[in-house]
Amino acid sequence: MMHSATLLLALAALLIVLGVLGIIPLALGAISASVFIAIYVWALYTRIRFKPPPPRPTTPLGEKAVVVEELRPEGMVKIGGVYWKALCEGCRAEVGEAVVVVDYRDGVLVVRRCSTQ
Repeated sequence: MMHSATLLLALAALLIVLGVLGIIPLALGAISASVFIAIYVWALYTRIRFKPPPPRPTTPLGEKAVVVEELRPEGMVKIGGVYWKALCEGCRAEVGEAVVVVDYRDGVLVVRRCSTQ
């Protein structure tokens, strides 16, 4: 079964072809086709415009992370194969050190150095 948006384009093409072949007046075919194309463009716009945002990953509060880019105080950490932007609160951490996630602010994990590694 054809998707409804594809059907609109097919109808527009059919109207133009019928107009070119002289079965219907060319002006009528072009005007009718433009209406179907406008509806198609509107449907495409609304599908793109009102697409729900991707789900936000669950924040790994309390989990340990490994520093992959120095935290001086900002850098990157890795938790279970996922890279996160991180901010080391009141500290600096070198690559390979373990840190623990204590908060999440504006898309950035707030971390502190672990006392035991």
